[in-house]
Amino acid sequence: MNKEKGLTLIELLATVSILVAVVVVMLALGDRAVRQTGFLGAQTQAVFLSKEAMEVVKNNESEIRGEEDVTFWRVSYKEGVEEKKDSLEECKNKKLNVQSTGEGIPDTFYGYASGEESPFSRCVTVWPEDENGGMEVLVETFFTHGREEPSVKLHRVFYD
Repeated sequence: MNKEKGLTLIELLATVSILVAVVVVMLALGDRAVRQTGFLGAQTQAVFLSKEAMEVVKNNESEIRGEEDVTFWRVSYKEGVEEKKDSLEECKNKKLNVQSTGEGIPDTFYGYASGEESPFSRCVTVWPEDENGGMEVLVETFFTHGREEPSVKLHRVFYD
């Protein structure tokens, strides 16, 4: 009989194996949580960009109702409505830019004129007059996150 106290090699290997398995699982869960947090942050920003575009349309309602087109695509930015696009793909491929203060810190302003390309693009479809006299607006904000291209849609009808 061996009366020495201590761990055998097998007990030590079993303990290390269990510890490694627990650490690997924790790292995988942490990585997933970080990716999910990034996605939720981008989705929240897309919601705010959609709301901003809806406000631009609302503030330019009389100009938009004066258009001759029955339905059209518009790309919007902070100062107003910029240009018409013929298709959703053409609109979706035009990314919003982040304008920098020049100090390497990006502002929260998104536009098309200058700055670095962001993962966001947004398209606004407007039907100036429906059968009830309302102006129907659909804002779609697209963003890239990893290999995915999710979107946020905001739909409203404005009445005079």
